[in-house]
Amino acid sequence: TASSVPIPVVRTESQQSGVVPGLQEKRGAIRMFGDDFALDGRELDFGPDRWMITTVASGDLDRDGTVESWWDEVSGAIGRTVTVLGDVDDDDIDVFQIEGLAVRPLYGPAPWSGNDDGDRDSEDRLPTSTKIDMNEAMRLALEQVPGSVLAVELDIDEGVVYWGLEVRGTSGALYDVEIDATSGRIIEVDRD
Repeated sequence: TASSVPIPVVRTESQQSGVVPGLQEKRGAIRMFGDDFALDGRELDFGPDRWMITTVASGDLDRDGTVESWWDEVSGAIGRTVTVLGDVDDDDIDVFQIEGLAVRPLYGPAPWSGNDDGDRDSEDRLPTSTKIDMNEAMRLALEQVPGSVLAVELDIDEGVVYWGLEVRGTSGALYDVEIDATSGRIIEVDRD
Protein backbone atom coordinates (compact mmCIF):
# COMPACT_ATOMS: atom_id res chain seq x y z
CA THR A 1 0.00 0.00 0.00
CA ALA A 2 1.06 3.59 -0.53
CA SER A 3 2.57 5.32 2.47
CA SER A 4 0.70 8.23 3.91
CA VAL A 5 2.00 11.68 4.81
CA PRO A 6 0.32 13.61 7.62
CA ILE A 7 -1.90 16.39 6.32
CA PRO A 8 -1.12 19.85 7.70
CA VAL A 9 -4.27 20.97 9.48
CA VAL A 10 -4.80 24.59 10.52
CA ARG A 11 -8.21 25.14 12.10
CA THR A 12 -9.96 28.13 13.54
CA GLU A 13 -11.88 27.69 16.76
CA SER A 14 -15.13 27.53 14.81
CA GLN A 15 -13.97 24.58 12.70
CA GLN A 16 -14.71 21.15 14.08
CA SER A 17 -12.42 18.15 13.84
CA GLY A 18 -13.27 15.38 11.42
CA VAL A 19 -14.15 15.45 7.76
CA VAL A 20 -13.96 18.81 6.06
CA PRO A 21 -17.46 20.02 5.11
CA GLY A 22 -18.16 19.59 1.41
CA LEU A 23 -15.42 17.05 0.67
CA GLN A 24 -16.40 13.64 -0.67
CA GLU A 25 -14.63 10.36 -1.31
CA LYS A 26 -14.79 9.01 -4.86
CA ARG A 27 -13.36 5.69 -6.02
CA GLY A 28 -12.58 4.80 -9.60
CA ALA A 29 -9.88 4.29 -12.19
CA ILE A 30 -7.65 7.21 -13.22
CA ARG A 31 -8.01 7.95 -16.93
CA MET A 32 -6.82 10.61 -19.35
CA PHE A 33 -9.56 12.88 -20.67
CA GLY A 34 -7.96 15.00 -23.37
CA ASP A 35 -4.92 16.55 -21.66
CA ASP A 36 -6.38 16.11 -18.17
CA PHE A 37 -6.49 13.35 -15.59
CA ALA A 38 -10.03 12.15 -14.88
CA LEU A 39 -12.02 9.91 -12.57
CA ASP A 40 -15.58 8.81 -13.42
CA GLY A 41 -15.83 11.43 -16.19
CA ARG A 42 -14.74 14.31 -13.94
CA GLU A 43 -11.45 16.16 -14.36
CA LEU A 44 -9.07 15.62 -11.43
CA ASP A 45 -7.77 19.05 -10.45
CA PHE A 46 -4.54 18.59 -8.47
CA GLY A 47 -3.40 22.19 -9.02
CA PRO A 48 -1.55 24.09 -11.76
CA ASP A 49 0.20 21.79 -14.27
CA ARG A 50 3.58 23.38 -13.65
CA TRP A 51 3.17 22.88 -9.91
CA MET A 52 2.40 19.19 -10.55
CA ILE A 53 5.45 18.85 -12.78
CA THR A 54 7.86 20.62 -10.41
CA THR A 55 6.61 19.36 -7.02
CA VAL A 56 7.64 16.04 -5.52
CA ALA A 57 4.59 13.99 -4.53
CA SER A 58 3.93 13.10 -0.90
CA GLY A 59 4.29 9.38 -1.65
CA ASP A 60 4.70 6.64 -4.26
CA LEU A 61 1.24 6.70 -5.87
CA ASP A 62 2.25 4.67 -8.94
CA ARG A 63 4.01 2.07 -6.76
CA ASP A 64 7.17 1.94 -8.85
CA GLY A 65 9.48 2.24 -5.84
CA THR A 66 10.38 5.91 -6.29
CA VAL A 67 8.65 9.15 -5.35
CA GLU A 68 8.62 11.50 -8.30
CA SER A 69 6.72 14.64 -9.26
CA TRP A 70 2.95 14.65 -8.84
CA TRP A 71 2.64 14.63 -12.63
CA ASP A 72 4.79 11.47 -12.97
CA GLU A 73 3.11 9.72 -10.03
CA VAL A 74 -0.42 10.33 -11.36
CA SER A 75 0.64 9.48 -14.93
CA GLY A 76 2.10 6.19 -13.67
CA ALA A 77 -1.18 5.36 -11.93
CA ILE A 78 -3.39 5.72 -15.03
CA GLY A 79 -5.70 2.72 -15.19
CA ARG A 80 -5.42 1.97 -11.45
CA THR A 81 -8.44 2.21 -9.18
CA VAL A 82 -7.88 4.83 -6.47
CA THR A 83 -9.76 6.64 -3.74
CA VAL A 84 -9.80 10.44 -3.97
CA LEU A 85 -10.94 12.86 -1.27
CA GLY A 86 -11.97 16.12 -2.85
CA ASP A 87 -14.39 18.91 -3.56
CA VAL A 88 -16.66 17.24 -6.12
CA ASP A 89 -18.90 19.01 -8.61
CA ASP A 90 -20.43 18.05 -11.97
CA ASP A 91 -17.27 18.74 -14.02
CA ASP A 92 -14.29 18.20 -11.76
CA ILE A 93 -12.86 17.11 -8.45
CA ASP A 94 -10.48 19.45 -6.60
CA VAL A 95 -8.18 16.77 -5.12
CA PHE A 96 -7.09 17.09 -1.49
CA GLN A 97 -5.95 13.47 -1.03
CA ILE A 98 -5.40 10.52 -3.34
CA GLU A 99 -4.92 7.06 -1.84
CA GLY A 100 -4.33 8.79 1.50
CA LEU A 101 -1.51 10.96 0.11
CA ALA A 102 -1.88 14.68 0.84
CA VAL A 103 -2.02 16.85 -2.26
CA ARG A 104 -3.01 20.06 -0.45
CA PRO A 105 -3.89 20.85 3.17
CA LEU A 106 -7.47 20.37 4.30
CA TYR A 107 -7.44 23.84 5.86
CA GLY A 108 -5.32 26.79 4.80
CA PRO A 109 -3.88 27.94 1.48
CA ALA A 110 -2.97 25.63 -1.38
CA PRO A 111 0.78 24.92 -1.67
CA TRP A 112 1.06 26.88 -4.92
CA SER A 113 -0.45 30.04 -3.40
CA GLY A 114 1.03 32.43 -0.91
CA ASN A 115 2.28 35.72 -2.28
CA ASP A 116 0.60 39.10 -1.85
CA ASP A 117 -2.08 38.52 -4.46
CA GLY A 118 -2.70 35.00 -3.12
CA ASP A 119 -1.45 33.25 -6.23
CA ARG A 120 2.24 32.54 -6.71
CA ASP A 121 3.10 32.43 -10.40
CA SER A 122 4.07 28.78 -10.58
CA GLU A 123 3.30 28.83 -14.30
CA ASP A 124 6.80 30.23 -14.96
CA ARG A 125 8.71 27.39 -13.28
CA LEU A 126 10.23 24.47 -15.12
CA PRO A 127 11.55 21.28 -13.55
CA THR A 128 15.20 21.25 -12.51
CA SER A 129 15.61 17.73 -13.92
CA THR A 130 13.85 15.57 -16.48
CA LYS A 131 13.86 11.87 -17.31
CA ILE A 132 15.30 12.71 -20.74
CA ASP A 133 18.35 14.93 -20.28
CA MET A 134 19.67 17.44 -22.80
CA ASN A 135 22.28 15.05 -24.26
CA GLU A 136 19.66 12.32 -24.81
CA ALA A 137 17.32 14.88 -26.40
CA MET A 138 20.11 15.93 -28.78
CA ARG A 139 20.80 12.30 -29.69
CA LEU A 140 17.10 11.65 -30.37
CA ALA A 141 16.78 14.83 -32.48
CA LEU A 142 19.79 13.89 -34.60
CA GLU A 143 18.26 10.46 -35.21
CA GLN A 144 15.28 12.28 -36.74
CA VAL A 145 17.27 14.95 -38.57
CA PRO A 146 20.95 14.15 -39.20
CA GLY A 147 23.05 17.30 -38.93
CA SER A 148 24.06 19.55 -36.04
CA VAL A 149 22.14 20.98 -33.10
CA LEU A 150 22.22 24.78 -33.01
CA ALA A 151 20.06 25.45 -29.94
CA VAL A 152 18.33 23.53 -27.15
CA GLU A 153 15.61 24.80 -24.83
CA LEU A 154 13.46 23.17 -22.15
CA ASP A 155 9.85 24.36 -22.31
CA ILE A 156 6.32 23.41 -21.28
CA ASP A 157 3.01 23.45 -23.13
CA GLU A 158 -0.31 22.38 -21.57
CA GLY A 159 1.47 20.40 -18.88
CA VAL A 160 3.89 18.63 -21.23
CA VAL A 161 7.55 19.40 -20.55
CA TYR A 162 9.54 19.11 -23.76
CA TRP A 163 12.92 19.81 -25.30
CA GLY A 164 12.82 22.21 -28.24
CA LEU A 165 15.83 21.85 -30.51
CA GLU A 166 16.91 23.77 -33.58
CA VAL A 167 18.80 21.47 -35.95
CA ARG A 168 20.63 22.30 -39.17
CA GLY A 169 20.21 19.27 -41.40
CA THR A 170 23.02 17.92 -43.58
CA SER A 171 21.29 19.61 -46.56
CA GLY A 172 21.56 22.99 -44.77
CA ALA A 173 17.83 23.26 -44.01
CA LEU A 174 16.73 24.29 -40.49
CA TYR A 175 14.38 22.11 -38.44
CA ASP A 176 12.58 22.54 -35.14
CA VAL A 177 12.34 19.29 -33.21
CA GLU A 178 10.22 18.86 -30.06
CA ILE A 179 10.86 15.88 -27.77
CA ASP A 180 8.83 14.91 -24.70
CA ALA A 181 11.23 15.36 -21.75
CA THR A 182 9.55 12.54 -19.80
CA SER A 183 9.17 9.80 -22.42
CA GLY A 184 11.57 10.76 -25.22
CA ARG A 185 8.67 10.63 -27.70
CA ILE A 186 9.14 12.84 -30.75
CA ILE A 187 6.32 15.39 -30.57
CA GLU A 188 7.04 17.27 -33.76
CA VAL A 189 9.62 17.77 -36.50
CA ASP A 190 9.01 20.98 -38.43
CA ARG A 191 11.11 22.36 -41.28
CA ASP A 192 11.63 26.12 -41.08
